[in-house]
Amino acid sequence: GLGKVLINKIKTTINQDLKAISLINNCSIEYLYYAIKTLSIEGTGTTVKGITQEELLNKIIPLPPLYIQSVEN
Repeated sequence: GLGKVLINKIKTTINQDLKAISLINNCSIEYLYYAIKTLSIEGTGTTVKGITQEELLNKIIPLPPLYIQSVEN
């Protein structure tokens, strides 16, 4: 469903209705997970609501230093 976020730690294949994000070295997977869950996402489409790659790439997520990204802080 639209807006659902999960962390996948194994190799997998996805279809055109899903989006995958690969991390850079200075980003905590848990931080990105919670940051994405806070985004306002409105889907488009007649059969299956979804977000386009362009819409996803235009989302702005602040990226503080890695030591601040800890979910324990």
